[in-house]
Parts: sequence; C-alpha cells; structure tokens
Amino acid sequence: MLDPMKRVHVFLHDAYGDWELGYILPELISKGVEVLTFGISATAVRSAGSLQVTPTLAIDQVDAGQMLILPGGRFWSDLDDARLDQLVSTLHDRSVPIAAICAATGYLARLSLLDSVAHTSNSIAFLRERAPGYRGDLHYRNAAAVSDGKIITAGGLGAVDFTYEILRELGVGDPRVWYRAFKYGEEPGATNQRFAILLSKIPGRETSPQTIRRHIEHIRKLDDDGQLVLCGPFIDHPSGLVIVKAGDVADATRIAMADPFVREGVRTFEVRTWLLGHRENSYLGDP
Repeated sequence: MLDPMKRVHVFLHDAYGDWELGYILPELISKGVEVLTFGISATAVRSAGSLQVTPTLAIDQVDAGQMLILPGGRFWSDLDDARLDQLVSTLHDRSVPIAAICAATGYLARLSLLDSVAHTSNSIAFLRERAPGYRGDLHYRNAAAVSDGKIITAGGLGAVDFTYEILRELGVGDPRVWYRAFKYGEEPGATNQRFAILLSKIPGRETSPQTIRRHIEHIRKLDDDGQLVLCGPFIDHPSGLVIVKAGDVADATRIAMADPFVREGVRTFEVRTWLLGHRENSYLGDP
C-alpha cells in the first residue's frame, strides 16, 4: 500500500517542458504523493508554454525524498550549477530514483549516470552532443522510456511512457490500467476483445477508383468514431485486414458489411475475435 507521505521533488527552471509533467504530476497528487517543486532559487520561472510558476523550495532546501524528476527544456544545454550536480549525484549514490526526460537525459549523461544502465533519450547522437564524455552506447535502447538501476529516462515524445515508469517505480495506483487508458484510449475495465475483419479479393472482380475512394472514406469514418484499431493491405496476398472495436461479432459483421468493398461485391470478408495481449492478462508471458 502506498505510503501517503511519499515525497517527490520536481526541478523547475525557465523554459522547462511543462507538457512533459502534465501526466505525472496530477496522477501523483491524486494518489496522495507529496509533490514539491524546487528551482535554483525559490523565484518564479516561466515554462516553455509560458506558465509562470514559483517553485516551493530553493535547491539548498531539498532533502532525499522518494524520487527526483527532471523535465526537459532548452535550458539544459547552458545550465551549469555545481549545487544541482551535487544534489543529483548525492541522490543517485543514495539509490533515490531519478527520472529524466528529453534534454534532461543529456544532463544525466554529462554526469556519467547513463554509462552503465539501460537508458534512452532523443537519440544517441543527442547524448553525444550534450555529453562529449558519454560512454553508454551499448546500453542505449530505442524505446519511448526505459527504467534501470533507479534511473528512468525518456525521449521527448515519451511523456506517457515516462509517467508509466515513474508510477511503476513508486508503486502508485495501477500503472498498467493507467497506461492503457492514456496510451491507447482504453477505459479502465474495458474488454480486451477486438475484431479482425479479413477482406479477400474476389477473383475476376475489378475494383474501381471510386469504390476504393468510398472504402477509404468508410475507414476514415471508423477512425473518426474511435472504432478503428489498425488497418492495411497484405503485400504478399490479395487481401487486407481491418481491426475494429465493436460490441460483439454481430456488431463487427455489420461494420464489415457496410464497407463499400463488400457492399459493391469486390471483396468477401471473415470476422474473427481477437484478444489483445499485454502484461495484465499474461499474454506476454509474464507470470
């Protein structure tokens, strides 16, 4: 059970990436985690989105806490403050988890904290540019976010995955349910079932450009309505696949029959029920 007094420190500086904190901070606060912001000083800063925020603490008031979160921002390439370096190194030595996203990963690389743990960033080239002494190439992962050795890293496009790794590290809520909701739009408790519509070309039936255009409009409508999961033709076979969210097989069949490819007699179809595989239902092999 989560200790309600868990304390997380978040570093804020002028031009920090506010959107990179937009998922994690409300989730932590809603679960009773104490979130304390701090800056080099306790004076107001302005985010990249022009939000003016006054940090709660100055850097010399920060204690160990349960985690340190470092958002990205243009300021990292120029920031040079021995007090911050000392704080981050000390927390790392005490095994306090440190979470860094986007440009903040370059800062961790500069402190040599990524040399021996699995990590990610905007790219290896980015880390080499920001940290000439970077030696972590063999540990780099092409992933949205990575957690290893009490270090959490994420690229600039990985805010949802970054949040998931932080929640998992802190044991806050149910990170898997949260992740599926914010990554894939899955409401908590939603069924894992999807429906695969296999469309097969009917030999001897030609498909006109007009029919193809109407088929595309049909697929776009499914997407606009939130029913489309994915779709596309097979390269090595005259058929295609459309995976949809539907109430049941009958509902998925109605979707298939409304497709102009089927309605105009150039494709046959087959509907199959498909179960999403993920850690929560052990379909990725987790115990």
